Amino acid sequence: MGSLTECVYSPLMEEEDNTAGWSKETIDYISKHKTKVQKSIRGIAKGLNKLLQTADVEDIYADVIMYMYNCDDYDISKAINRSSSGTMVSLEGYVHSCVKYCVMRYVTNTSKKEHEIVRDTIQDSEGKELSIFDTIADDKTSKSYDGLIYDIGAILRAVESYRYYYGPDLYMIWYIRLLTYNSENKDAYKEILEILDIDKKELSDIERKSKSDDLMTNIAKAITKCNVDEALEELEKYVYSHEKIKRVAANY
Repeated sequence: MGSLTECVYSPLMEEEDNTAGWSKETIDYISKHKTKVQKSIRGIAKGLNKLLQTADVEDIYADVIMYMYNCDDYDISKAINRSSSGTMVSLEGYVHSCVKYCVMRYVTNTSKKEHEIVRDTIQDSEGKELSIFDTIADDKTSKSYDGLIYDIGAILRAVESYRYYYGPDLYMIWYIRLLTYNSENKDAYKEILEILDIDKKELSDIERKSKSDDLMTNIAKAITKCNVDEALEELEKYVYSHEKIKRVAANY
């Protein structure tokens, strides 16, 4: 991606000593044509096989503004001299190349972060992706048949013999994830697991292996049927040294 970025945006207007400032043609242009620039951002991202949310577009637009702030303003003479084809690069063309650079940088950084994030989703028996933690109910609202089947206490008792089925202790992994669910430190879950010598590869293996059976899906469904405190209370009956783990999580 780095080489591609350099290819798309060779230093057309940037100098080693950039002049920061707001009074620039480039900034005036993107301010007056915000809708057009944001449409361009979406189009460039789509060309990179990345569909952006509204918040992503706003973030990139802000990045473009700060990028323009730190770069030299558009200069028609430099645009002619530095053009690879010898023709004049317009203000719009220059802005577009800068926008493209910012989009590519954003997509690259986002992809790196997503690669490092431990996924909190699994697939059910029908292949549908199930969000585990975003759908945890605050209260137990019904005593439906489905709710009775996925009673957290009953499920944990029923599958206890399989807690090491994938290698690491599934009950401990669930316990730590629920403890850190509302932590301000988004890396708390991963960091605590690393302290316990459970790395990302092992978690990825669990995710991959769990797609072939209903073990993780059933536990996930059981957790979504109750609140976090109830699930933690049940898991504490099985997790070794849960008091120490809770104290460590509290520091995050």
